[in-house]
Amino acid sequence: MAVIPTIFRGEQIINRKEIDIAMTKRQLTRKIDNLLRNEADLLCYLFDRWQDEHEYEEWKVYEKAMKELVLKHHQDATFIKATEDPFGAVFTLDNWKIQIHATLTSVGSNFHRKKIREDANSGM
Repeated sequence: MAVIPTIFRGEQIINRKEIDIAMTKRQLTRKIDNLLRNEADLLCYLFDRWQDEHEYEEWKVYEKAMKELVLKHHQDATFIKATEDPFGAVFTLDNWKIQIHATLTSVGSNFHRKKIREDANSGM
């Protein structure tokens, strides 16, 4: 029988696994936000250019650029794919599946995290 450490907060009991997942997700969020902060101009440029040139340029060029950008910041990431709609990328990092995508606002384009969830293929 395994013993799961628990923490008591008021009447709420939180097991150690839930705490570890929450801490991991916060750390991961910081990593992704850092990537987006450092590469926002390039990501938005790619998005804006794709909006204008998608009839004339091949998608592979954009996919390659996004893959290189993700791996530049996180060599241990596994790039899964770039997506046209919504324009963005999907990759795994630290056994978590990440999806980032662009949105168009009245001020211009913006890139942000869409989803962070445990990767089903990681065995978690």
